[in-house]
Amino acid sequence: MAELIFTCDACDSHKLEEIRLNMIGAFRVIWIDREDSELKYGPLSHSGGCVSRYQCKNCRQIIARNHKDLLASKMIKPGE
Repeated sequence: MAELIFTCDACDSHKLEEIRLNMIGAFRVIWIDREDSELKYGPLSHSGGCVSRYQCKNCRQIIARNHKDLLASKMIKPGE
């Protein structure tokens, strides 16, 4: 499988994120600090939801509203 690389045309970041709506998510609490009651969480488990958009994680520029448009974006190019 060939790798695709995202490069934001606004900030040159390579970090892409998927924003989902109506998703159910849960974190497992793995530790509670006795002094300040701060919680430490494990990984997120999630289910359901639908894609709202894909955006640059750095500057939040919206790249696409769906998977098809994301793959057609000029900001997604084959890796070397």
